[in-house]
Parts: sequence; structure tokens; C-alpha cells
Amino acid sequence: MRTLSLRTKIIYRLAIMSLCSMSVLLVIMHRYVSHSFHSDLINRGRFLAHTIGDQSATPILTQKFLALGLMLADAKGVNKDLAYLFITDRTGHVIAHTFGDAFPTDLKKATHSDKKSLHRINMDGHDISDITSPILSGTLGTIHVGMSEDRINSELKKLFYIAATVIIVFFLTAAWLLWLSLERIIIRPIKNLEHTFHKAQETGLDEAVTVTSDDEIGQLGHSFNQMAEHLSVVDLQRTNVIAELNESNQALVQMISEREQAEARLAESEEKLRLILDSAGRGFSV
Repeated sequence: MRTLSLRTKIIYRLAIMSLCSMSVLLVIMHRYVSHSFHSDLINRGRFLAHTIGDQSATPILTQKFLALGLMLADAKGVNKDLAYLFITDRTGHVIAHTFGDAFPTDLKKATHSDKKSLHRINMDGHDISDITSPILSGTLGTIHVGMSEDRINSELKKLFYIAATVIIVFFLTAAWLLWLSLERIIIRPIKNLEHTFHKAQETGLDEAVTVTSDDEIGQLGHSFNQMAEHLSVVDLQRTNVIAELNESNQALVQMISEREQAEARLAESEEKLRLILDSAGRGFSV
């Protein structure tokens, strides 16, 4: 299995950290902006519900439902976020709406499933916040204001794309600057140390690392230089010991040679003496 280099590991980790940070930041930003947009939409819807509800009291009391319908249509035309408006009496019967001739019955069921003043519904593929408000404390009925979320969803998408682009550019720039810093502070000194180590293996221990900082990398360089210096001294001492041993060995060999020569001369002298003594003994015998 191939081992990844330190440079590659740092690049991978920077990429993973950048992606995680960008994702978290985008999610937080999207949730915050989405909540702000929806809160503003609902607040405007409630304001419209109260305002139009108050204006609807007189036409309802006078039973001018045609004028009431025209008023709702005018209000819907003024506000682009309004998907619909409709008013029900106390029994839940729809007395005015902005849907033309046919009122969608499914909408009435969806918005009257409980007594909440806010419903999130989906109508024909569009997300809508249905906001209800009682008219004259409910004595004249209830007004329903449907605020379309299409515009804010579209704005959210545009804002998300813009923010994503800005954040990606920012993190890429930050990661690039961080990489340059790590390259200068960590990668280059380590590569220099590695180069010096290999060069010392080839040419000897006289090579030294150039130390440019006092941090951990610089301390590592100082330690390498001290180790190389110590090994140079040890190598010199070893060389001197070997030289002394060679000299002692040569002296010992010479001593052994001289001793062998002396023993040979002694043996030769003894042989000559023995011959002389033998010759003298034969002379006395005659």
C-alpha cells in the first residue's frame, strides 16, 4: 500500500476541514435567513389579515358580498405575495374569496383541520402560509390570508448561490494562504532536513541543516546538527582507534618476526656449539 506524503495528507485535511466548515456555515446561514424571511412573511400576512378583516366588517354587516369580493380582489392585486383571500362566516361557510367561480374545497378542509391561526399547506405545487384572523372577535366570521412562499424561496435560492460562491472563494483563498504558510513553516524545513539526511548518507556527516526558526521544526534541525556533530566525533574516534590498533598490530607482528629471527639464530648457535663439543669429545678419545 502506497504511503501518502506529508504534503498530500495536509492537502486532504485542509480540503476536508474547508468542506465541513463551508457546509456547516451554509446550513446555519440558510436556516437563519429562511427563518427571518418566513417570519417577515407571516408578520405581513397577519397585518394584512387584521387590516382587511377590519375593512370587511361593514360589507359583511350590510351583506354587500359583491363589494366584499371586489375588495379582496383589489387587495390581492396590490400585494404580490398574496396567493388568495377568503372569508368564512361563523358557521364556516365561504362568503367571499379570490378564486373566481370555483372555490377549492380541499383548501377549506386543510385550513379548518384545527383552530390554529397558521397553517403551512401546499397548493398546486406552491408552498403557502395560511393565516387566519377573526373578524370582530369572530362574531362576523374569519378571514384567511394565503401568503405565497414562492418569492422568498426564489430569493433564498439566489442568496444561497451567492453566499455559497462567496464562502467557497473565501475558504479557497484562506486554505491557499494557510497552505503557503504551512509550506514555508513545516514542509520546506522537513524537506530540507530530509535532503540533508540523504546527502549525509552519501557524502558523510559534515552536512548541516540550515535552521531558520526556533520552533519545533527548528529544534529538530538543531537536534539533527548536534547528532551529526556527535556522530562525526564518534567516527573520528573510531578511525583513530582503528589506526592505533593497526600500528599496535604492526608492532606486534614486527616483534614476533624479530623473536622468530632471534630464536632461529639461537638455534643455529646451539647447533654450532653442539658440533664443536662433539668434535672436541672425539679428539680426547683418540
